Formats: sequence, structure tokens, C-alpha cells
Amino acid sequence: MRLLKNVFKIFFSLILLLSTIIVLIVAFFIMKTTYEVEAINLNKIYEQNSSKIYDKDNNLIAEIGLKKQDYIQYNDIDDDLINAVISIEDHDFFNHQGYNLKRIAKACYNNIVNSSFDEGASTITQQLVKNLYLTNDKTIERKIKEYYLSIKLENYLTKSQILEAYLNNILFGERIYGVNKASNYYFGHDASSLTIPEAALLAGIIQLPNYYNPYKNYEDALKRRNLVLLQMHNNHFISYDDYLLYKDEPIVLNKKEEENFYSSYLSYVIKELKEVYNIDIYKESVSIYTNMDRNIQDKIENILLTDNYMDESMKCGIICMDNKTGKIEGIGGIRSYNMLGYNYATDANLSPGSTIKPILDYGPAFEYLNYGSGHMINDEKYSYLDGTNINNWDHSYKGYITLRQALAQSRNIPAVKLFNEVGWDKAYSFAKRLGIEQKEPIYEANAIGGFSYGYTVLEMTNAYSTFANMGLYVKGHAINYIKTNKVIKHEPKTYNAIKKETAFLINDILHSVIAGSKYNIDGLYLSAKTGQSNYDLETRIKYNIPSIATKDSWFIGYTKDKTIGVWNGYDSLGEGLYLNNQDKEISRTVWKTLMKNYDSGYNTYEMPNNLIKVLIERGNEYPYLASSNSKSIAYEYFYIGTEPKIIRKADD
Repeated sequence: MRLLKNVFKIFFSLILLLSTIIVLIVAFFIMKTTYEVEAINLNKIYEQNSSKIYDKDNNLIAEIGLKKQDYIQYNDIDDDLINAVISIEDHDFFNHQGYNLKRIAKACYNNIVNSSFDEGASTITQQLVKNLYLTNDKTIERKIKEYYLSIKLENYLTKSQILEAYLNNILFGERIYGVNKASNYYFGHDASSLTIPEAALLAGIIQLPNYYNPYKNYEDALKRRNLVLLQMHNNHFISYDDYLLYKDEPIVLNKKEEENFYSSYLSYVIKELKEVYNIDIYKESVSIYTNMDRNIQDKIENILLTDNYMDESMKCGIICMDNKTGKIEGIGGIRSYNMLGYNYATDANLSPGSTIKPILDYGPAFEYLNYGSGHMINDEKYSYLDGTNINNWDHSYKGYITLRQALAQSRNIPAVKLFNEVGWDKAYSFAKRLGIEQKEPIYEANAIGGFSYGYTVLEMTNAYSTFANMGLYVKGHAINYIKTNKVIKHEPKTYNAIKKETAFLINDILHSVIAGSKYNIDGLYLSAKTGQSNYDLETRIKYNIPSIATKDSWFIGYTKDKTIGVWNGYDSLGEGLYLNNQDKEISRTVWKTLMKNYDSGYNTYEMPNNLIKVLIERGNEYPYLASSNSKSIAYEYFYIGTEPKIIRKADD
């Protein structure tokens, strides 16, 4: 029975394979009759697509792409490199007409059997065509275009011209485009004088440029190089004795001088350029004028790339932005010089911890229920709707406290109560106005930072900047304007997101959090909120994590003009990969180090006309006007008409 099933599977696969080939042939002839010769722009092959990026003061901070001085002619490229690339990428290159029918058939078969479209059977010509003229989409339409244009290109250019164009335009890791630049980057000399092991290493990098970067993954790069050497032997470019000799040689790299690439900021500039302007910096020449404050960014780089603040395994995300304009003045999220690294400030969806409370709990209560900072709430034993008990961070209850006390002390139970009282949908409607979209099903635990996906440091910082802006949302952006054949100015999304009263109350309460603490800065009127994520009991036991340890730590603080958000933590589990009490202070220390660079002045917020300031007695079910007998009094804000008007009787 099993044999019969296997025979049927093979027969069915062959039928599908034959059908696919027929479809491709038909599609090819359709493309041939509809595509114009002008679809190939030969000038594009020899364009030096070098884009320049500037800071806010128009100083050049990076040049990305192929510069004229990096281009190398075919006759100057070392023969061993040609042989290595041909061996590993396209051994039949000098014989085919742009495509390899055997490889196409094999790829079609594997794709059908595996129900995928991952294998492309790309020749060097096809790779060049895709990089210069097409997208990376894995679609049949794109693949057909690739076949057709590859055949056309083979009619226009010689094999040596195609190889020259290919080697001058492909990525070799980091921001290194072109083989000559790569040779200098890795070995300190031009691609005209490579040794055989060096040539094999460069050829091996092409498949996965950033993975096979020997500066980052030495062992994997070595294995890949040796595979290339073996293929060179199989293709009769080197003897077996040479293969045995070279495969045992270590990789000898150029001792490169590390330079400050501003990796974190540039990675987001490239992302924003694609998302907002629909420009691929690697395929077009453009001048980009950013909002980067070099003074701030240099300090961020120092924080990320030294050991003064955190160990090598710890991750960090930092956003510094101007509230009024939305200009992102500094970004920190990649703790290396690799611009293509994972950016923990703009890419990582992180559990926000208690920093979500002003956004999902207190803000909506002020906005929709017209509560004031003096509204009383009972911090008592409480549970989720499914009966699970909720604990405060100190495992105690405070009884009746004001919303100011509840938020300033980051009590969990009042936060969940408000989330339920406002209503989950309305709470998220409020959050959406601040740029915090619902990304997953809603649970009560969202109220206190319990998320599967969470939010980026950029999203959270941008939301807090709306409070600082008295309710005006300005979407954060790294690019000020770009120049192509014209100047394109980016106009950020701006709108009145929430009531001024809501923003004022949040700002005033969060001022209570930092005023008087060691992280306060003299001369600045500051507001701030902390947050952290905790481990469950099972994880603590498994990895021997102390009860006081946390996964990460947040600190988002702001003046009237500037907002800075900082996150630090680990992205994996293991022995020692947690934050102790000292590590939890890192985000606050980093924040203060950066905020001290801004001379924003002691600019307070004007109280909106709809609010009134009243001296009240705290600790009761309802707020009362303070009297000479009151034991706990404080000035609090209320919407006019909701303020307390009576004094508590002695027997109440």
C-alpha cells in the first residue's frame, strides 16, 4: 500500500511538474509579445547609485551604495574570484542564455513537492536582473519577468559584462556593495589581488551576505568558504591537494577601524524612506536630510557601544524626539556597527509594562468619565473576570486612594478597575488616537502591560509626546526632506488626539513620579513613568531567577518640548539573563544622561479652564473638602462641577 502511495505521489508530482513547465513556456511567449525591448535600461547597470544622508545641520553622516571609486572593471577582477563565483553560484554561466532549464525543472519539482515557491533556480544573469529591475516578491509573475529580461540582457551584453555588472552591484554584508569595496573591507586590498581562500570567502558571502559575514559569524563563514573551495575543485579550477591545503587555512581579516556608522538611526531612515516615500535607497540615488541631532546621537552611540551601562548580551532601545515637530533627534537600538541589525527601538514589539497605564487606564478615565486626579478609587483585593487574583507590585492594598496616588505609585488593581469601568473598546479607541493600535485580542491584563506582542519604543515614546503636547499628536519621523530631481518635504500626520484636560492631568500626575527623585534634573519641569515585565513562577524556577528580578525596564520621561523613551532588557532566557535591582536603574540613568543635554527650561502646563484645583481630604470613599481636622490633605484637580463641596463630618 505504501509503495502504491509513493508511486502515485511521484506520478502526480511529475504531472504537476510538466504542467508547470508548460505554463512557464506559455507565459514566456505571452511576455515576449507584450514586453518591449526598452524594459531593460542598460544605463542602470552602470549607474553609481550612491545616496547621501545628512544630519539636521546638513552635515554628511553616511553615503550608501556604489560610489564611482569603488567600481572595478572585469579585466581587473582576480581570475580566482571569477572561478569561485561561477563554481558556487552558477557553474554553467558561460554556456546558458540567461536561464538554466535543468535547474528550473529541479526547482519546480521541489516547490511542488514542498508546496512552496522558495526555490528559484536563479542564474547569475537572473540575480542581476532581479537586483536592478525587479522586486524580491516570490511570485510566478515576477519570476517570469525575470526569465524574460535575463534572456534579453544576454542578447545585449557579453558574459564578461554581465559578470562585471553583477559583482559591482551585489551586497557583501553590512553596507558593502560591490566586490572591490568588499575586498578592501574584509582584506584591506582591491579585488585584483585576491588569494584563492579570500576569493572563495567573498563568493560564499553572496548567498546570505549578513549571515556569512566573517566579522559576525566566523565559523559559519569558514564552512561556507570551504564549500566554495570544494566546488572550485569539482569544477576543475583547483586541484584536490590545493583544496585540502586551503580549507585548513584560517580566515585572515583586515583589522578594520571601527567607525561610527550611526547604525540605529540609519536603519530607521532607510525603513522610513521605503514606507513613506516608496524609495529603495539601494536602487536609487537620493539625498536625504534627516532630523538627527549629532550631539544626541553621539551620546547614544557611546551608551550602546561601551560597557559602562550594560553587558554585551543586554539589548537597549532609545528614542529622543521633539514634541512640537515630531522630529526624531536620536535613535538607539542596535548595539553594533551593523546597520542591518535588529533595531530594538523601532522594530521590537516589547511588553510595555506599567508604561501602558496612562494610555489604557487613566487617560481614558479622564477623557471619557471626566474623572479628576482627586477621584477616589479603592485599592482592594480584586480579581480578573476569570477569577484569577490580581496583585500589586508590593502585594499589599492601600484602600481608598486618589487616582494621582494610584498612578504615581503604579498600583495594578486601580488600573484594571479603570480599564473595566471605561470599557475595553473605548480604552483602545483612546489609545489608537495616540498611535497605539490594538495588535492582539483584548485581555484585562493589557491594562497593566500584559501583552503577547506589545509596542515599540518609538510607538510608546510618540504616545507620551502627545501628553506633553497637551493632546496634539504629531507622528514621529526621522526624515525632514529628500532631494531627487526635486525637493520632497515630509509633512507628518498631526491631529488633536485627546482633550487638553486629559493631557494636563496625566502630565501633572507623572510630574509627581519624578519630582524629588534622584532622576530629577534641576531647571527642568519633568514628567515620567516607569515600567517593567516580570517572570512567571515556572520560568523563575527553571532558570534560577530571583524573585526580585525582571525581564526588562522602561523609563519614558518628558519636558514640554522633548520626550525620551528608554528600554533595556534581554530577548532570550537563560542563567543570568535577567535584570537585578541595579540593572533596573539602567533605563533611568540612560534617560537622565540624555535629557540633561536639553535645556528646555522649567516650562509648566497651563491648567485648562474646565478644571479646578481644590484642597481635599484623602483616604475616604469620596473626596471631601479639607478641614482643620483632616489628617491627609492634598491639592487635586477636578472637572468643574464634579469637585467636592462638603467637609467630612467627624462621625463619618
